[in-house]
Amino acid sequence: MKLPKIRRRLLFGLTLIGVVILGLGTFVYTNPLLFKEFKDLILPSTKVPEEKMIILELQTEYSLCKHLEIEQIEYKSDDQLQQDLEDKTGYRLVEALEDRHIYKRVVNDVCKNCKDNQFIGIAEGKIAIFKGTPNQPGPVSEYLNIQIDLLPQAELNDLSKGIPFKDDKEKLQLLEGLIMD
Repeated sequence: MKLPKIRRRLLFGLTLIGVVILGLGTFVYTNPLLFKEFKDLILPSTKVPEEKMIILELQTEYSLCKHLEIEQIEYKSDDQLQQDLEDKTGYRLVEALEDRHIYKRVVNDVCKNCKDNQFIGIAEGKIAIFKGTPNQPGPVSEYLNIQIDLLPQAELNDLSKGIPFKDDKEKLQLLEGLIMD
């Protein structure tokens, strides 16, 4: 049975449209990122632009231990940032960019890590008590009159890595152990 010419063209057209839709569906399913980029090029964006955040970076340098603490705070507006800056005393502007303001202050003290922690180590060829931790050493608070050249190699290795202690009692126990060996 032969279809009239108009029906054959209509059937061919519908078949062609079906193949194109099927191919496009397969393309979208297998390449979602490419389709998204293509869609973004053709269709105007309906997204609401994200609000631009301003970052305030507050740097505190501790002059006695040379450690630097950095605090970052995000603000939705420059007015909020300026209002909050009024409460921050002792900071001076280091750098002002469009989306980041950096302020710094120098404090004549040691940082919290150095106040809260101590360890025994070696400085200038002597056994010393350090503020801080072996991973973040602070200044030497005391040099001890213990000859390190008489200590066993294992203890020298421990001292070169740093031996943390919690309190004066533990410090004395560690030092007695060094002297007794």
